[in-house]
Amino acid sequence: DDEAAAEDASQLYETHVAMSELVAKVASGAAWQGVFRSARSSPWRGSVAADAIAAKIPDAAAVNRAVDGDVVVFVKNEDDTGKIIGIVTRKWRQSYAGSLLPSSGGLFEPMDKRIP
Repeated sequence: DDEAAAEDASQLYETHVAMSELVAKVASGAAWQGVFRSARSSPWRGSVAADAIAAKIPDAAAVNRAVDGDVVVFVKNEDDTGKIIGIVTRKWRQSYAGSLLPSSGGLFEPMDKRIP
């Protein structure tokens, strides 16, 4: 479930690739740059597209800390899934709506399920 994915996510993330390597991979066609769109029901999966290339991002490990709207670089697998290998630009919002969860030590739970 999504909560279990969130708890395990800190152990799943790979290090982002250096910006110079991201640029080289995109230029060589080994990777693509696009905008990550998370699923409406969960920030731990979504999709990304660049020109005619699109990939489903299936889990927290493949999302690799990207948030809905981030410009990312991704690689695509043969089965139309992919994984994000770096974040080019973050799409930060000025404010977020949600609730503080007192039973969890004051963690913030956003109303928009696309935000982790």
